[in-house]
Amino acid sequence: MELNTPKYGIRNFTHLVSLLSLLFIVATATYSAQAAAHNTKPDVIYGDDDRKDLYNITDQSWFNLSRSTVALFQKHRVTVTGNTAQLLTTTHGEESNLCTDEPFWNQGAGAFCSGTLVGPDLVLTAGHCITNNSDCRGTTLVFDFAVFDQGHQHVNQVPASSVYTCKNIVQQRLEGTGEDWALIKLNRPVTDRPPLAISRTNRLENGLQLVLIGHPSGLPTKVAAGAWVRNNSNPYFIFANTDSYGGNSGSGVFNAQTGELEGVLVRGHDDYEQRPNENCIQSVRCTNDGCNGEEITRVSLAAQYIPETTPSNPGQDPIWTPTPDPGFGGGNPVPNPGWGWIP
Repeated sequence: MELNTPKYGIRNFTHLVSLLSLLFIVATATYSAQAAAHNTKPDVIYGDDDRKDLYNITDQSWFNLSRSTVALFQKHRVTVTGNTAQLLTTTHGEESNLCTDEPFWNQGAGAFCSGTLVGPDLVLTAGHCITNNSDCRGTTLVFDFAVFDQGHQHVNQVPASSVYTCKNIVQQRLEGTGEDWALIKLNRPVTDRPPLAISRTNRLENGLQLVLIGHPSGLPTKVAAGAWVRNNSNPYFIFANTDSYGGNSGSGVFNAQTGELEGVLVRGHDDYEQRPNENCIQSVRCTNDGCNGEEITRVSLAAQYIPETTPSNPGQDPIWTPTPDPGFGGGNPVPNPGWGWIP
């Protein structure tokens, strides 16, 4: 089976002066040599654009889950001074030459991949995001890179306590079969949020509802519901219709009913195209059953290396409380932690 291309985010942003230069840079210069070696490119919107910022998430369970997901930054893009970490981000729409009506145009982007906390000091991501020890040493992992307040869209700082480094690679797979995952060890345990439970059954039926949490195009955390398994016949990965882009590589894909991590987003369809008669690009849109679909490595392939856990917040409600309505958008948002924006 021919695989889609990996969903690897850009490591360096370059000012783009025309669509031609954008296309050239997306294919070459804005990606690292590592990404280019894997022939990487971003993805697509299926049906409606379901990506939501955290200030739009009204269900506490999904908000809690999102806080245990993490953005992968190049080391030089994160500077810790005292209790604050400064993030080198660039305006998404301007640097990518997006049409001005594209969502999240004004938000700052800077992450190159995404990940999920699955042990006190373990993060699961895509295998093509961290391929060797050099990648590990050059990567800083940032929790809470998210928009918690609608009025502060350009996130450029987080608490220093939310920043970690990659200590070593525990296990990594990047195979021709489509298996694509990496389990990395952090420089210290995470104590202010729990690791997330993974699915160990490997039973993913067609039509199973999914939720994607990660960093599309290197943006702050987005939670995207409204997806489902389209094809589960491959033993290494499934096809789904998640709304995902470059930078979503490594994003956690969750069972919408149980909240368990089912897989890691790794590959998919192209996501941008030139808008007719305009010098800007727009998101590719497909029907929910159209285009190639997004490929998600099964988390069960890494399960033997991940400790079993029933995560909860000590002294508080469990992190996952199943609800019939996930509550995306509308209603009253969860409390704003109050960090991470440009004044």
